[in-house]
Amino acid sequence: MERHPRLVVTGGQGQLGRALQSLVPHATFVDRDEVDLAHPGEARALLADLRPELIIHGGAYTAVDAAEADPGAAWAVNAEGTRAVVDAAAAAGAAVVYISTDYVFSGERATPYP
Repeated sequence: MERHPRLVVTGGQGQLGRALQSLVPHATFVDRDEVDLAHPGEARALLADLRPELIIHGGAYTAVDAAEADPGAAWAVNAEGTRAVVDAAAAAGAAVVYISTDYVFSGERATPYP
């Protein structure tokens, strides 16, 4: 796979990642086979290697029923994994775009969530 590390998309094989592939084909798309967000060290190491300028963070534990049954697994990916992505971005001087769902944010606000 050819890599363009200036733009990295996590969750590259998820619904969001697949949608972005046609919009930003020059990005590096990574998925859990390359980086398991439940293991934050993997995210930090991969992103340190890629040195992105922008990360679109779409990687998440999205199986709602499974997340409710195993909140620890969901927390490991969605909270600790996201923290690792943000920490790696800060270390690389990269910006992060984090896209969530209405399961987390209702989308009813007219202004950004803090």
